[in-house]
Amino acid sequence: MKNLNLLRLVILTLIIAQPSYSQNLNKYDFVDYFKDGIAPAKKDQNWGFVSNQGKTIVAPKYDFVFRFNESLARVVKYNKWGLINKKGNEIIPLEYDYIGSFEDGLARAYKDEHYTFIDTDGEVAIKNQFIYANKFQNGVAITAKNVKSKYNHDSPFFGLINTKGEILADYKYEMLDFIKNGLYKYSVDSKTRRNYDYSDEFGFLKFTENGLVEKSHDEVNVDYLQTFKDAKVYEKTKNPLEAEKLLQKLNIPFDEVAPVYEQSAVFVNNNLVGFVNLHNETIVQAKFDKAADFLIDGLLEVKLNDEYFFVDKTGQKANINLNHFIQLTDDHKNKYGVDIFYDHRKRGNFDKLLQPTPPSPPPPPSPIYIEEEIEVEEELIIEADDIYDEDIETIEVEPDYEEENTNIPFALVEEAPIYPGCDESTSNDEIK
Repeated sequence: MKNLNLLRLVILTLIIAQPSYSQNLNKYDFVDYFKDGIAPAKKDQNWGFVSNQGKTIVAPKYDFVFRFNESLARVVKYNKWGLINKKGNEIIPLEYDYIGSFEDGLARAYKDEHYTFIDTDGEVAIKNQFIYANKFQNGVAITAKNVKSKYNHDSPFFGLINTKGEILADYKYEMLDFIKNGLYKYSVDSKTRRNYDYSDEFGFLKFTENGLVEKSHDEVNVDYLQTFKDAKVYEKTKNPLEAEKLLQKLNIPFDEVAPVYEQSAVFVNNNLVGFVNLHNETIVQAKFDKAADFLIDGLLEVKLNDEYFFVDKTGQKANINLNHFIQLTDDHKNKYGVDIFYDHRKRGNFDKLLQPTPPSPPPPPSPIYIEEEIEVEEELIIEADDIYDEDIETIEVEPDYEEENTNIPFALVEEAPIYPGCDESTSNDEIK
């Protein structure tokens, strides 16, 4: 009995001495959901990490943080990216313009206008420099290099590499997208890629036991096409019913709700977009003119009053330098008249950051000249009186032949007019 009372006293003492879990978390303005016992936490516009015991792992000091991936987390400060471990030590200092998530032990990193791949030790594992690189998927990554096009100018062409940097597919594709299960869709026609028209002029690359097999559009069967229609990001989503029930519980009106992703769901009310966080039942009111269907990596790209930016899960503008697909697709629609936003979204391509823009349209064909007789109605004759000012000083010139003296207008050479047909078509004002 004495031992039991002593045990109760020790437990009571520990409870009194230790601050509660909720007290530790209440010091943050926002705590995201926990994964592997760690969650991003925000305090006074800065982000860090907290444990599920309420212990601060990384003090809030970054503009934004991403969840730990292969024991490393990407952090951003002043638009520079780095990597930290779970002790808060910087494995890679804040020196890159972008770092992707780790897949197959490698992450793409962007600096000095080129991509490389780094490993979990922070070392450059693939030193080749690419103008574009996607993350590795099943040991294969899409990369791009500048190659001379048929119009004799540098243009981004896509190929495939493995984790050793070895080329699996040559850089000859003007469009190359990962679909799933070792299947890629390609185009070698610039018009197809520029207009993002997947109805024709495309083919598929498929990894098989015999290696990489290329199939043209005519050889593609229904199974291949159905695979393309599968949306990668939608596979990870949940039914929106849970989000709908929460919105009803909080008396938030809505017209439609997107599937739940990262424990958040985007909803639309009166053509304005907001989102709800299911893990802590917080709402970001519908106020955005346009938004993506999902928050990805804790960020939602939005458009408000002709301004494009990302918001974090608190609904506040995130200070982060990522390509904004709504803006890119709006620009593309204004330029080419094709809306590619929904096509990108269904393919789950929002991880394609800092990608090359679509190539310029090909130059028009050279005109064909046909020789034919042209009747000239009247030759243009310019009288001197039409060009010179009547007040210009004149001088008398003695001709070498027998003819009456002629008055010739005199002017400085630098003020002399350029007659039609002369090679020098640039005026003195333009030269100056």
